[in-house]
Amino acid sequence: MGKKARIKTKEAIEGRRNFKPVIDRVEGGKVFVTDFDGLKFEIELSNIEKARLEIEL
Repeated sequence: MGKKARIKTKEAIEGRRNFKPVIDRVEGGKVFVTDFDGLKFEIELSNIEKARLEIEL
């Protein structure tokens, strides 16, 4: 939680499949994130195709 990530989903969420959010929490099979523009999303774990944490220097 609190880390930046890159997430690619299998199916689009509000017309998007690629996200560069901060992870707020993981709960009940969902990842709750806030994107760089302040929008909040709930992403089902089963909908995540690829995800990785971003390195912060």
